[in-house]
Amino acid sequence: MAPIAPIERYLAYLTDIERSPNTVKAYAHDLKDWVSFLTGRDVDWQEVRLEDIGDLVAWLRLPLLPVGQVTALPSFQQTAPNRR
Repeated sequence: MAPIAPIERYLAYLTDIERSPNTVKAYAHDLKDWVSFLTGRDVDWQEVRLEDIGDLVAWLRLPLLPVGQVTALPSFQQTAPNRR
């Protein structure tokens, strides 16, 4: 992925106004996620709609799992079937 000029300028601005390096790093990470999300949906960042932001929130809530792996929620309690 090539740097995106507006994002580079924004991160430079944050550095210029002496934001914490950790803050700048966090913004960079979040903006990378945003661009990855938009790229995956073939949406130009200048044409984002409100629905895209809602979809981003849902996308961010998905667990990161290797392909083909399924996991149970912590509230799920596996029990043996009743045998009579």
